[in-house]
Amino acid sequence: MVKITPSVLGNFAQSRLSSARSFDPGTDYILFDKSRIMLGERLAKDWFLTYVGQYGISRDFLYRREKGFYHNVELQYFLDRNIRFQLRYENDEIIKRDDKIIEFRYDFDF
Repeated sequence: MVKITPSVLGNFAQSRLSSARSFDPGTDYILFDKSRIMLGERLAKDWFLTYVGQYGISRDFLYRREKGFYHNVELQYFLDRNIRFQLRYENDEIIKRDDKIIEFRYDFDF
C-alpha cells in the first residue's frame, strides 16, 4: 500500500487568501507543509508493517518558525479479526521527541 497526500494546492490557495504568507525562493518549503506519505506492507498472514512520514512547519514557544519531519513506524499483529497487538515508534523532529508505544487494540463497529 502506498498513499501520498500532498498539501501543495491547499497551502498555495491558503497563501492567496491571506496576505500574511507569501512565497519566494527562501520560503517555498511552506508549500509542502502537512504533506504526507504512507507505506504499508503485509509481512505475513497476521503481520502488517506501516510507515508514515509527514513534513510540517510549526512555531515554538519563542515564535521561531521550526520545520521538520514526523516519522511513525508501526508493526501490527492481528490476534483476531478485531483484536491486534501494536508496536509503534514515533519521532517528531519539530518538538524533538521520540515515543515507543506498545498497545493492544480492539476495534468494533456500531
